[in-house]
Amino acid sequence: MSRTDRPAYPEVMLHPSTDTTLHVTLSGDVFLKSRR
Repeated sequence: MSRTDRPAYPEVMLHPSTDTTLHVTLSGDVFLKSRR
């Protein structure tokens, strides 16, 4: 499985400043999840 067509992001990145979790799925989809 090649990763050359995918962004080099970790699957989950935490953003303490916005208290929001950025999820990057294996298919390349990105969605934000609030931790309120």
